[in-house]
Amino acid sequence: MNRRFKYSPAGPSPEGSTLAYRTLESRPSGYVRVSWEDRSPFVKVTPDGLGLAGEKGFRSARCNVPIREGKWYMEVQVENGGGNGKSDTSPDGAHVRLGWGRREAPLNGPVGMDGYSYGVRDTTGDKVTLSRPRPYGKPFGSGDVIGLYISLPEKREADPNDPHDPATIKRKRIPILYKNQLYFEAMDYAPPKK
Repeated sequence: MNRRFKYSPAGPSPEGSTLAYRTLESRPSGYVRVSWEDRSPFVKVTPDGLGLAGEKGFRSARCNVPIREGKWYMEVQVENGGGNGKSDTSPDGAHVRLGWGRREAPLNGPVGMDGYSYGVRDTTGDKVTLSRPRPYGKPFGSGDVIGLYISLPEKREADPNDPHDPATIKRKRIPILYKNQLYFEAMDYAPPKK
């Protein structure tokens, strides 16, 4: 496998689906949780998928439920953040950045690092996108519960008379076969050498 790409298991879609293949979800399934497959290798996920911890700087993980339209809300309880847990190896303590990110957002960087994600910083409460902080809310830390809300426009039907209508664009992911298993391949952010 190529180091500049990330891979997720693929399999056939259920009968009647418009797509031939879909991403296979690992167990436990049936509820919203952190995805083991869609995370930085430096992020550790609890066995139930409801908790995570990072190491080696800001890294990201996504949940197992993709959203494309509508209004969505979730809450996250911060167990260790806001600069708590200072030590000789971590003089600044633990910090958290929470937010929403697209599939294209890199996982080996913080949410809000590029234009594909939006985050909120724990130390200042600033909102961040394109690595540019802007004043937004209050700082938060250990023990706080943070609500994250997003409102996306409804998907609209494509204009059949306009061949250049963006609603006609279908992003096809073609699975590749590797060691008798199908995978989807996607570009991954490569951290620069120090």
